[in-house]
Amino acid sequence: MRSHMGHVTDVASNRITNKVVTISSDDYSVKVWNSETMEQLNEFISENDKPVRVVCQNSEPLGEGIVNEYKDSLLAVGFESGFLRIIDLDEMSVVHETLLYESPVMDIDFSLDNRFMAVFHKTGQIVIINKEKPPIFQPVKNIDYEQLMITVGETHVGLFDTSTKQYRILAGSGKLKHYNLKTWKGEALQKYQVLREQLQ
Repeated sequence: MRSHMGHVTDVASNRITNKVVTISSDDYSVKVWNSETMEQLNEFISENDKPVRVVCQNSEPLGEGIVNEYKDSLLAVGFESGFLRIIDLDEMSVVHETLLYESPVMDIDFSLDNRFMAVFHKTGQIVIINKEKPPIFQPVKNIDYEQLMITVGETHVGLFDTSTKQYRILAGSGKLKHYNLKTWKGEALQKYQVLREQLQ
């Protein structure tokens, strides 16, 4: 099996397409593999930009009463420059790319129903992107999560909650903020412990 010419930076998988995707910041490559045979199926090279994060769309069951109408074969790759590229694993082609901020992509998160995605940048921004309806892949909300933390770089978690129709950001300070998935209006910060007790 051929592999990368350097360290593997990140790995993602998609059970729908039976594919595994690996990236390496050392050789600037994104490689797609058959998850059963581990045969390399395709390779994307970005000569001047390091891929730093790769995430496939959600392919897990969503639970009773939750319908995933947007379950397909897309994956997102974030780069050191701040570029975001969307690749179709069926067509093996880049279907969209955009530069949101000139800041490295630290994390990418798809909502459980794959209608939205969140892109975290090192300088402290979260960009919420709409994948639900045309024009797709358009930013619908910018969130400055630096204000939610004591120090930029502390642990943070973005969680799309389909059941409550909210997007939640848990900051390193132990505080959490809600955003309504329809209006994207934010609610007041509150301690995570308080919210956890409410959910139990």
